[in-house]
Amino acid sequence: MTHARLGLGFDLAFVLEEAGAVRSVSCQVDALWDKLAGVQAWLERPWVSLSTPATRQAAEALLLDADAGPSPGWRHVDCQAPGGGVIPLLCSLARVGADIVAFARDVRAMNFNSIVLRHDAEVASAYARSLRDDGLALETVWLEVLAPAARRLGDLWAEDVCTFTEVTEGLGRLQEVLRTFDTPGPLVVPAIKEPRRILLAACPGEQHTFGLAMLAAFFRKAGWHVRHETNLSAAELVHAVSRTWFGVVGLSASGDRQLDALAASIQALRRKSSNPAVRIMVGGKVFTDRPELAAQVGADATAFDGRQAVHVAQCLIDTDAKRA
Repeated sequence: MTHARLGLGFDLAFVLEEAGAVRSVSCQVDALWDKLAGVQAWLERPWVSLSTPATRQAAEALLLDADAGPSPGWRHVDCQAPGGGVIPLLCSLARVGADIVAFARDVRAMNFNSIVLRHDAEVASAYARSLRDDGLALETVWLEVLAPAARRLGDLWAEDVCTFTEVTEGLGRLQEVLRTFDTPGPLVVPAIKEPRRILLAACPGEQHTFGLAMLAAFFRKAGWHVRHETNLSAAELVHAVSRTWFGVVGLSASGDRQLDALAASIQALRRKSSNPAVRIMVGGKVFTDRPELAAQVGADATAFDGRQAVHVAQCLIDTDAKRA
């Protein structure tokens, strides 16, 4: 059967009998086909039964909608591979003559930025989970997949390729993916003057906050007690550090227009902080491009990513502990 005439890009195609059982399977990707050793185990089984319990409802809905016309839409369905494991798929069912054909795209082979812009957070999370299942470290997923995707979304907006709404929605999906993997352990209330207590805040008016959310995830993973804020005014920020003891305060800014206000905020934080020796770090694109600006605004340090930020913050409090 020639499926290309339908104009649908796909990696796998399942031809189903009227009752929904799998009659044949075809694949357009050699590498994927090689991983499907034992695919005959799928034959004569209900197509819906190949899906995982978590995505079975989506598979059933696709099968019910198959008579509505060609390609009623794509839905995320995780398929249980014959040899074990799960293949995250985007599936669309269509009637072709007397048959129903389930077309499927392997989410793992798709462009992640395209997923973030065109599909929901569930599909993006499936992509990230597949990378973890393949052995990629969590920090690598954050730094090498999510962070570049966020930067690319910003570039697409600057290049006028995507609208502000599209970029905002894409960043929202990235936030949801990050939350999927950012799972703090049991709540432990730290001692009042626990050095590993950090306040992470965006500069007032800052719109780029995904990096700050990722930074918070890095610190939580490292065992820090994190307070993460994105909408505090300068006065509210000063009030927060005057009422609560923090070992470190991290501030995020993306543009140099915020530097004067940031310098003034840092001075006020040092004057009013309940921790007279509070350490202040700064981050964001402006400091990644010009790290020497950190000293100019009165900060103790900067870092170019979350992994380095945790290390630098730990070095700051370790140095203070030795002096004490």
